[in-house]
Amino acid sequence: MQASAYSSIAPLAKPVISTSSKTLENPPVEDMLNHILKKLPDLKISQEEAHIRTNEQLAQINASMLHLSSHLFQAEQRVSDLEDAKSKRETGTSQIQVELEEIQLKRDKAENRSRRPNLTFVRIPEDYEATSTVTKVISDLIYRHILPDRATASAGLTIIRVLNSRLALVAESSRTEREFETRHRDSWRTVEVVAATAQRPRFINK
Repeated sequence: MQASAYSSIAPLAKPVISTSSKTLENPPVEDMLNHILKKLPDLKISQEEAHIRTNEQLAQINASMLHLSSHLFQAEQRVSDLEDAKSKRETGTSQIQVELEEIQLKRDKAENRSRRPNLTFVRIPEDYEATSTVTKVISDLIYRHILPDRATASAGLTIIRVLNSRLALVAESSRTEREFETRHRDSWRTVEVVAATAQRPRFINK
């Protein structure tokens, strides 16, 4: 009975010991091979399913990577656009600052000029600058034509600077602007008289 019990668990049983002969016996090889062959289809199906699942997971990972790459590219593009906009704003701010400084400088100059009742005479020959003859001619122009109700004396008329054939003189303010022709050494020369008030100076530069 013991021998029949051991023989019933073949072919997968381990080598058994026969109680009668006391020798080691191997199970039949054919039975073992048949058993393995029966299991192969199941193993193959399981392997194919695992391969399919792996491919599906890889495809999902690839899709996720493509999605992330697209978002990353869009983010980089937005950062680049922001940097360009920042650079343009900085450049525009610098230009505005320069223009503002120029405007402030012009305003300061205008304010400084408006504090003085200036008369600017242009086209005066250089060899006659700051001479008594020029002073007398200009004085006559001012007090005879611009301010006829004033005395003809040149009191208050002072040459303050000579620059590039231009005489700048300080005199009393007047709102009249005229152009006169004066004869000097038998030649006609134009003397432009610009009268500036303290509130709104006017200048002629030619």
